[in-house]
Amino acid sequence: MKKFIISASLIFITASLSAAQIEDTGLNSKTASKFPSFSANNLNNIKITVPDAVTPKVEIAVMTFSRQDIAQTDSWINTFNTLYNGNQSVTYSQTAVIGEIPFIGGLIINGMKGSLAKDKWERFLIYTGDKEKLIKSLNVENPALFHVYVIGKDGNIKWSIKSAKASDEEIAAMLEAVKKEMAPPVKAVKKGK
Repeated sequence: MKKFIISASLIFITASLSAAQIEDTGLNSKTASKFPSFSANNLNNIKITVPDAVTPKVEIAVMTFSRQDIAQTDSWINTFNTLYNGNQSVTYSQTAVIGEIPFIGGLIINGMKGSLAKDKWERFLIYTGDKEKLIKSLNVENPALFHVYVIGKDGNIKWSIKSAKASDEEIAAMLEAVKKEMAPPVKAVKKGK
């Protein structure tokens, strides 16, 4: 019943979307660009690569380039987790891009661990590589915004948005992009002569 209510709500929200409300890229598989692969440690100190080229999946990547509220970061993936929990064809990552860790880096990471439930540590990543290079490769103009991407199994960006706060409309559009990417390809049927 709960999934039905969530699904019905998402259908309603999706149906009421207007292009003016959402500033997504409108990328499709014919014009999509490759997501720049990177590796980062999760809060369990395990290295994760985004997107995963070994076992390709549809992936949501929520990227933050400046300090963000954890609850707001979670809002991008809470509904996704409810809908796709246990589905091995999709995954998500929440990445705090902090670049070089200062001397007090351990305090920063322990603060993040204290802010998150332990069950979220696996998919919460800390990127400590070249922050400017990643910003440039993703065309990040405003690091204060959330940068959210739906990445296809082919590693291409299928949908993206830059937003200060997750709205219901933006979340619905993101989930619609995931759903579209997971749909089996439609094969053209040739008519006989």
